[in-house]
Amino acid sequence: MMAILPVSDPIALEDLSPILDIFYNPNVTVIFHAARQDLEFFYLLFNRLPATIFDTQLAATVLAYGEQISCGNLVKQCMNIDLHKAHSRKVCCRTRERINC
Repeated sequence: MMAILPVSDPIALEDLSPILDIFYNPNVTVIFHAARQDLEFFYLLFNRLPATIFDTQLAATVLAYGEQISCGNLVKQCMNIDLHKAHSRKVCCRTRERINC
């Protein structure tokens, strides 16, 4: 059985408890792009990492899309969809600064 969790920005949520069970469930694969900073966030706040992860940037590297391809460029190349700039890493980094991570 496959479940789909929409793209989310957990930093924007006031209360993470509703989704933590999902992130720490070993039967759920959590998909990240360039997961390093996200994993730091989880480790710093909760002292543990999500149970099972898949990093699309690492997969893209293996599939010869380039070593540092952005999520937006990967989506554009694979699906011909342009992501809005509001969903860029710069916005996420500014959000993280609010909580001193």
